[in-house]
Amino acid sequence: MRAVDGRDGQALEMAYDFTRDMRTRDAALHPPEPIALDRQAFAFTAGVHGDGNGARLMLALTDDLGVAHTLQGPAVDWEGWRDVRFEVPDTAGHPLTLDRVYLVEEDPSRTYTGGVVLDGVRAETVPEPLPDPEPVAGPQEAG
Repeated sequence: MRAVDGRDGQALEMAYDFTRDMRTRDAALHPPEPIALDRQAFAFTAGVHGDGNGARLMLALTDDLGVAHTLQGPAVDWEGWRDVRFEVPDTAGHPLTLDRVYLVEEDPSRTYTGGVVLDGVRAETVPEPLPDPEPVAGPQEAG
């Protein structure tokens, strides 16, 4: 992992080598601390600069009950920038914690090296409810 120029500033490049083993392989980015959300997330998006090799992009989350959820993204079979969206399952308890972002190759016959750039992972959240309005006194009737 290294910092590189992204679309709008700094991004992270995840370089990987899927040539050394003939099993399922993965390359992962782990934040220094898991990223806990304070609101209900219904999706995540990320800017991804693909290398065209076809490794599958994944997000690993933990919900408020400690249940792990894996959000499967697309196979990174494109080159250049693309926005990727991950839908959070309805069964996930909230709030969620983002544990890692990773690439996986499950086909043991495919061997390659490459690098994918991630330019921000953003949570799409339910807006916070507005506070109840203060009651407004109406006109008073003369009596």
